[in-house]
Amino acid sequence: ACALPSSRAGGAGTWLAAARCRGVTAASAFYGRLINNLLDDAPRVPIILHYGERDPSIPPTAVTQVRERYPDVPVHLYPAGHGFCRQGSSDHDP
Repeated sequence: ACALPSSRAGGAGTWLAAARCRGVTAASAFYGRLINNLLDDAPRVPIILHYGERDPSIPPTAVTQVRERYPDVPVHLYPAGHGFCRQGSSDHDP
């Protein structure tokens, strides 16, 4: 088992799980608004990140920080807003 802070749900929680949790073998994080604050927690398993270019809650500098610190982590930017991959979201754009 792996306990993560409840304040780290979503993409940040996925990042922390990839860094701290045994039994996790790979991870895919969407909309990781807080990942740039967790860069000292290096992922121990493969992780891929997905961001929307028009997501107002994630500044481009945050994505740049992740890319610079972890150049081997695939970071995908999509021409969409926050929630682009979540059905029911106003930004849903698969």
